[in-house]
Amino acid sequence: MWFHLKIMLRNLHRGGVYSVINIGGLAVGITACILIMLWVQDEVSFDKFHKRSQDIFKTNLQVRTTGMDWWWNACAPLAFTAREEIPEIENACRFYTSWEAELFSYITEKEERSVKNFSCGMVDTTFFSIFDFQVLDGNVRITISWRIFALAGIITVALTLLTVGWQAIKAAMANPVKSIMNS
Repeated sequence: MWFHLKIMLRNLHRGGVYSVINIGGLAVGITACILIMLWVQDEVSFDKFHKRSQDIFKTNLQVRTTGMDWWWNACAPLAFTAREEIPEIENACRFYTSWEAELFSYITEKEERSVKNFSCGMVDTTFFSIFDFQVLDGNVRITISWRIFALAGIITVALTLLTVGWQAIKAAMANPVKSIMNS
């Protein structure tokens, strides 16, 4: 055993730079091979825990522009239009992720700041019929009445009219000479 180690060290010493190049090339090749195998294993096993994972596909949009060639999403009507037009598509779901919800915002003397401490996402009602995620808390089948949206719309219109009306009254009652002098 020591004899073989001694011969190996002599050959490495005798080879010099060529030995370093060969060993370095071998190390880079093995490292690249291992990284490629890990990447392929990740790509092949991604989202395979769903029951019908072989039937789930994601649609990407390719746009030829000067800057970005690929968008990692597609336009919203594509999912359900494709489901209606292509008979092989059984179900479709749209999702939007990485939506940071703003908890509150405040203005300091120098800048405006907002506190964002949680992220949200939106999916269609067909999400849980396609994917097999378990819900930890709550109910998957919650329906929201149209009255809530109507009430929110009425409140929004009322607040808008109130704000615009108040600003119009303030502008009408203001002295134009004072506003010119202040600017």
